[in-house]
Amino acid sequence: MSSTNKTEKLGLNSWLGSDIPLRTDFNNDNSIIDSVVGNHLEDNVRHIDQSERDKWNSQVYVMMYFGDGEESRELTLSCDFVPTAGIIFASRTPFFEVVQGVDKLKNYHYLAFCTKLGDSYGVSSSGKTVKITQDTTSDSLNGQYKCMNEKGRTYIGIFFR
Repeated sequence: MSSTNKTEKLGLNSWLGSDIPLRTDFNNDNSIIDSVVGNHLEDNVRHIDQSERDKWNSQVYVMMYFGDGEESRELTLSCDFVPTAGIIFASRTPFFEVVQGVDKLKNYHYLAFCTKLGDSYGVSSSGKTVKITQDTTSDSLNGQYKCMNEKGRTYIGIFFR
């Protein structure tokens, strides 16, 4: 005789003390459990594989480049996501340096930010492409000099998912 009661979700046997379990009851319960659990485990909408999990967990991408002195340069990021924001700075260099020139102050910028909403002085971004600029002339706008590709200098970029 089957059980008097059944479980709410899967309808498995829930015996009372007076019920007499049969082998077919156990086999039916095992079939139900195997089917439900098996379908759940094979559901690719609810479950992800390790490569997808790794992508979701990589929230930051760090890169380095060496300045070549060119006025403009495009870098293609090799991260597995399109960044929403990034910071680029010259390594072992002040972010901003003021030097007294002959007739005016010169302001050198070694730090720049880029986001999907806008960018700062010396950098612009679109997708996985970051454009950096370097002032190559001695007469820059209002004494402001973009120094994001100075020849021989090392730069670090940190980009966020």
